Amino acid sequence: MAVDPQRFPSPASLAAGESWAWGELHRLCAPALANYLAAAGVDDVNRGVGEVFVHVARRVGTYTGEPGGLRVLVFTVARRYLREDPSLAQRLADGPSGAAEAGRHQVRSILGELDADQRDVLLLGVAADLDQAEVAAVLDREVAWVEETERRATDALGDVVF
Repeated sequence: MAVDPQRFPSPASLAAGESWAWGELHRLCAPALANYLAAAGVDDVNRGVGEVFVHVARRVGTYTGEPGGLRVLVFTVARRYLREDPSLAQRLADGPSGAAEAGRHQVRSILGELDADQRDVLLLGVAADLDQAEVAAVLDREVAWVEETERRATDALGDVVF
């Protein structure tokens, strides 16, 4: 579900540390961010969301874009955070077990059949619910590249899943 860019707080209010602004940014981005982190293999998703927001807080003072672009900033930070700390999933793990862990293992196994670009496009588009333009902005690519990568990923998954 797309989020109306007009609903985002101003970058200035975030940089000033206004709690209502951070609460609104969290309300607008945290559910999709949690989905993205869970799909990427982070077991303690709540802690992961918190850590991503700490990194966003460090960068928001230099953000010069429109308020609606803050969503792209959040997922750009999350993606870089996951890339720079590949042990994040293990470090944040609480040791879940049972059906939830089995489901996560199955999803990771299926996603493991994709190359890194295909995984990023699907995780950002499906788990994080970003549109193709937002995915392109997070990945610093053209929308046409995102469309083609998404097509290749779904073709590859069709071979694995069906």
